[in-house]
Amino acid sequence: MLRWPSSAHVLEQAARWARQQAATQPALEAVGIFGSYGRGDAGVGSDLDLLLVLQQCELPVWERLRHWDTADLPLATDLLIYSRREWESLPEWNPKLAATLERDIRWLIAPSAVVEMAAELLHPDGRVHNNHGDDPSCGSTSQALPEPAAEAEGSRSS
Repeated sequence: MLRWPSSAHVLEQAARWARQQAATQPALEAVGIFGSYGRGDAGVGSDLDLLLVLQQCELPVWERLRHWDTADLPLATDLLIYSRREWESLPEWNPKLAATLERDIRWLIAPSAVVEMAAELLHPDGRVHNNHGDDPSCGSTSQALPEPAAEAEGSRSS
């Protein structure tokens, strides 16, 4: 029998994914969860909605998604990816979305936490360690860190 993962499990895995991304992506400033999981009313069939705020990103919106591997998350996941400049100006060009996000967002990683995590990865010369060699301004095309053995708590939605 297939079971839908519990909200607590989804939120735990989303927080873990966010920490992994923050530890390896120097441009990542914040990760938030919104939609039904952000509001706390998720149920069977809900997907996971994540907001990523990057220090900068010049790629077109449709190109940004390819740089973030969400395969380890327990549900189908939709990403909104903004540069800091885009995020800060969101109320000007999309006030309805900005109001919805302001109401529903639940921050998994706040900007100050990302700075602290990145500091732990600094080389003695002050450079951030990035194993990927990909463009750090919009994320890495490298695969996400492996998860430990998955619990048989639920199934993945496509």
